[in-house]
Amino acid sequence: MADRIVMAKTGLADLIALLRKESASLSPFSPLSHPRLAERIAAGQPSGMRMLSDPASMALFKESIPALANPGMKFILRTGGGSSPMEEETVCLTESGKPAGFIVEGADALIVLYEDAGTVADGFLGLHASRTQAVSPNLIPPLTDTGGFLCLLNAIDMYRRSYYASMLSCLPQTEPGVSAEMFLKDMSRVLETRDVRWLLGAFIALMPNLPIDRENPDPVRVLLDAGLCRMMKDKAGKPWLQFTDAGKALGVEFERTWLTCAGYSLTGIAGGREFTVGGGFVAPTAVTNHVMTLAMENGKPCINHQAFHTDQVKAVWMDLFDAGWKLVKAGGPPSEETPVKQANQPAPPTARQPTPQPPPQPAPQPAVQSAPRPAPRPAPQPPPQPVSGSRFCAFCGKPLAANNRFCDSCGKPVA
Repeated sequence: MADRIVMAKTGLADLIALLRKESASLSPFSPLSHPRLAERIAAGQPSGMRMLSDPASMALFKESIPALANPGMKFILRTGGGSSPMEEETVCLTESGKPAGFIVEGADALIVLYEDAGTVADGFLGLHASRTQAVSPNLIPPLTDTGGFLCLLNAIDMYRRSYYASMLSCLPQTEPGVSAEMFLKDMSRVLETRDVRWLLGAFIALMPNLPIDRENPDPVRVLLDAGLCRMMKDKAGKPWLQFTDAGKALGVEFERTWLTCAGYSLTGIAGGREFTVGGGFVAPTAVTNHVMTLAMENGKPCINHQAFHTDQVKAVWMDLFDAGWKLVKAGGPPSEETPVKQANQPAPPTARQPTPQPPPQPAPQPAVQSAPRPAPRPAPQPPPQPVSGSRFCAFCGKPLAANNRFCDSCGKPVA
């Protein structure tokens, strides 16, 4: 891997001087043309052309000029969250040259030259992704509107909070849960602060161009329908959300093994405009790689969640790159289609009184309008045991019909 990824560091002011020396004209879509760099470049002092004094670094810089100055696509990768520091890299791709990454570090720039697009994926996955090849049950509904998906992420965080609270109070956590009032209060606070130490905060902060469905869902109903919680009453008779086996399994997984994550977005450049191709979010744990990709269903933005091993994550990214080049060669999407824009912070959810009735029958899983998925995962040997409490198959993630003893999709027994 080391010989396929090389890098060099220099001052931003030096970098611009080197570009001028090479007579390179910057496209308005180049990351070096971004307005926010102007102030840093103006404040930075040339350091004696550090890259010019190093032949190897100068060769790297010259080879990266075509991609940095005139990219055909840009892959924005934001990493951090959990216990990891925040970092953003813009990888510029061209049809013929090598991809070049650009990272701003104060008044300096780190240039990363990749062998090819596959090496871009290998660079991140090699450092951060879970290496397990085991098949993990998909305990989160495979397709959820963005507003509802935020509620599911907050449920995972709330399990962590309840676990920490039991430790601080020196009380055992036999039946973990949280009040509906506290769930809504803490969700609003994380959405406001975007604290990346929590999964919900990291998802909001790291997802470039995240569209938010403004139709505010009933958070309690979302959790009950997903099978992560069940409605109970506390000693005062107030609504109490008790975690199911599926909710506890996700909570334990992230509380014990989640350290970092990444949000990514791919844009294409054609016809004098930049357009969004797609994007998503990866949260590796010791159990699996949680891949959350953007999709549209009935005109509404949705999140497609899958539990993938490393090779499947790479396949998702490579499919995204292929889809991007097809759009670039076609001159971009039709002009009437508008690219996905960065949404403002969603309004905090409001409490609604839950209705004490069985969850509604789920509709068949709709087709996801996204890049082709990777090849199916191999059958596990031996297969993992399904987790009860979920209304989705623990093996294939498809919705389960009421009272079914076997999944209609994969035929596995239902717990």
